[in-house]
Amino acid sequence: MDTLTRRELLRRVIRAAVAAPVIIGTGEQQADLLRRLAIFFGRDSAIGRWLMEMFWRW
Repeated sequence: MDTLTRRELLRRVIRAAVAAPVIIGTGEQQADLLRRLAIFFGRDSAIGRWLMEMFWRW
C-alpha cells in the first residue's frame, strides 16, 4: 500500500474541494466559483488568468 505525502494529500483535498461544487452546482454557480478562484489566486497570476479565461468562456 502506498503512503501519501502531506503534499499529495493536500493536493487531493484541494482538488476535491474545487471539483465537488463544480460538478454538482448549476452553471451560474460553477461560473461564479471560477471567478472567485481567479480572484483568490490573483488575476495577474498564471492560474488566475487561466481561471478567468474559463469564467468568460462559461
